[in-house]
Amino acid sequence: MELIQASDYASVPEMARKRLGMSPGQQNLLIQVTLRSLGGSISKEDANRVYDLVYFELHEGTAGYFRAMQAPERRKSPP
Repeated sequence: MELIQASDYASVPEMARKRLGMSPGQQNLLIQVTLRSLGGSISKEDANRVYDLVYFELHEGTAGYFRAMQAPERRKSPP
């Protein structure tokens, strides 16, 4: 994961602040997550699951880009 850009509340356009549910004192972080599998390709479903988990864990606003309104399902590790 790499931090690309950090923007404080005042520098984020008002429409974006509303869309994200951003509050004064918060920052908007643009991050890049690179997924690689040692065993082959990563399915779109698996990549979307990782995206949802990362977003759910990092997002602190009152709105946002969730595909679902509930926490994403965590995949259980094999025994």
